[in-house]
Order: sequence, then structure tokens, then C-alpha cells
Amino acid sequence: MTTLGWDTTQLPSIFASDQTLNGGNNLIPSEPIPQETLDAIPAEVWVLILTFVPPARLAVLSRVCRQWKGIIEHQLPLWRYIAVKCALGDGAQQGNTMELVLGHTLVICELCLEASRKGVGSDLPLPVNRQDALGKTWMCRRCRRRYYTKFPQPTRLAQPRDYDSVPSPIDPQGVQDDHVRLTYSLDEAVLVRARAVHGGDIGIVAHQVDANLNHLLRRRRRKMLTTKLALVGLEFRSDSKLCGTYLRGSWYDPGRVADVMKEMEWYYAETSYWDFMNDDFGSATSKIEAMAEWLRILVREHGWGSRETYKRTIIETTADEEDLLDPRQGRPRLLPPPSLWPLIDGWLQHMFEHMGGSEDMDLWDTTYRPDPGAFTISIETDDEEE
Repeated sequence: MTTLGWDTTQLPSIFASDQTLNGGNNLIPSEPIPQETLDAIPAEVWVLILTFVPPARLAVLSRVCRQWKGIIEHQLPLWRYIAVKCALGDGAQQGNTMELVLGHTLVICELCLEASRKGVGSDLPLPVNRQDALGKTWMCRRCRRRYYTKFPQPTRLAQPRDYDSVPSPIDPQGVQDDHVRLTYSLDEAVLVRARAVHGGDIGIVAHQVDANLNHLLRRRRRKMLTTKLALVGLEFRSDSKLCGTYLRGSWYDPGRVADVMKEMEWYYAETSYWDFMNDDFGSATSKIEAMAEWLRILVREHGWGSRETYKRTIIETTADEEDLLDPRQGRPRLLPPPSLWPLIDGWLQHMFEHMGGSEDMDLWDTTYRPDPGAFTISIETDDEEE
């Protein structure tokens, strides 16, 4: 993809170069630029200039004037470039990639335009007040390390949070005690190590789940979760415990939060999950029994074609397709979300193997139940490097 003969695939190398700009002030004009000069700049040139502006700042600049709004929203190749580069779901193939990218600013580095893998703690892009013309920039852990190699942070005594951010020290006898901890926490080596592991002091603070930093990130976290929910057809719910806990700074994977909420929508709408919950079965057991009942109905209706049927997208339901209707509510069934497909496939595979080649669905092993651990909600992650 090119603009004015310029190859946009050069974006990563341009941003990632992280070079100082001859003192940092030579790019800032000493006098305001006359409006008539700005008006004379062709739109194609603005496209080239604005392509170098970080996504979050582009959202602000789109409110400057109608010309910039049109350029930023409809002409910049940057949005699709980032959406594809960061693998931002199916939305990368859709029209409004700008909103998709802005919804992921929590995890997209403004310097290298890479998305963080974990999206929590020190792995997040964090604000750094750079000493060059870039000024305050939200940088990923890798870019922060490169920057602090060129601009080392001031030395200081190591603090307890630095100690907690690196592996615990052990004395020669293999014993850990308060004396060893105190001695090691005052050692400059632990500070150097903590800064290297987490990308500077700001990374150490993020790793320790600082309340002030969480407040700063709250708006971006909400935008991120709202976007993830929208990608699976859901809306942000202020009464949701999962949503509230995530906004308060938990180390939840927002993509997994969206998957779990989609799964629960399906359980409540298409199975007897709530009935089992009312009988005090517990969440995991209720899911197992509700899915077992749902699978029995599925197999009796569709037999050996069950595996393909339950994944099928229902576009339109006619009178000849009554088997696709929910008899209780008279509407097309909700399909199980893709996050449940591996579990359902494994269950069906066990069933078909037990039946052999028989067409008698009564031969299904109705006593089989998967490991309850597969039905336990697990959405926490960490900021450790893979």
C-alpha cells in the first residue's frame, strides 16, 4: 500500500528507530504558522504527515476541523495497517477500522505500533515523558527498555516494591529470611534488575498494581472491554461483576472476559443452566449438566451431522426448518460461541466413538462428563514474558 509513492510498510522501522531529534526542539517552530500557509497544504500532504501521529492523538486531532476529520477517518492507511498488524479480530476486514484501533489503544504502543501480548501490568504501553521532541509517549515494555538504554533513569535506593518485582534472593544455606531480604533490597543490583525486567520505574509501578496508574488507565480499559464485547455482539454492562472487576484494575484478559460473557449468554438462553443453578449444583456442575442435556437433544435431532449443524450460521428460518427453532421461545436458536467449540467437539467425539458405527442414538454414553476444570472460569493472566 502506498501514499504519494511512499510505502506504508516502512511504518514499523520509522517509529521503532527511536532516534533523538538533535536536542528535541528543532522540529518545533518558534513562530506560529500562518493560517493561509496551512490552508495551502494539499490534502495528500496532510495524509502523509498525519500518518506519523499516534492513534490516540489522531482521535483528538479529528476534532480540529472538518478537513482533518475527513482525512483522519477516511483517508489514512494507518488504521487498516495497525488492525492487520496487531490481528485485531475480524474487524480488520471491516470498514470502520479507526474505531477498532482506537478501542485497542490500551495495548498498542505509540512508538512501534505493536500490541502487547498480555495486556496487563508492565506488559502494557505506559506513559513516558521522553527527553526528545516526542514528549509524552505511551510505549510498550520493549520500547521503554530501548529508550532507557539511551536515557538512563536517575539512580536511587531499591525499594520493597523493586524487591517484589524480581525473583526472591536466597542465602547460601537456601534460607529466605527478613535479614536477607533487607540486605538484598538495598542492593543496587535489584533495582537494575527490576527496571530491566519491567521497562523502567513506570513498569515496576504497573507490575505492583498502583491505584493512581489504574485510575489513569481506567478510560482505556473501559474502551478496550467495550470493543472486545462489541466484537462478539455484546454491550458493556455496568451491573456485570466481570466488567466491574476488570475496570478496577484486575489482571483479567479482556478478550477472555468477552468470551465468558458470550458463553453465559448462550447458557442462559439455550440450556437449563439456570434450573440447575437453582438446585444448588454450583456453576461448573450446572454447566456440565446443562450442556449434557443440550447435547442429547442436538444428537437426537441431527445424528451424525450434529458437529456441523451446531456451528452453522442461521441466516433465515422458514417453516421447513422448525428443527432450528427454540420451541420454548419461538425464535432461531443462539449458536454456541466459538470459545465452546473445542469442548463440544471433544464431547461429541467421545460419544461417536462409544457408538461405533451404529445409527442408534440411544447407545450414547449418557454417563460421560468432561473434567469440571474445563468449565471453570479462568480469565486471569500475568505480565510475564513468554
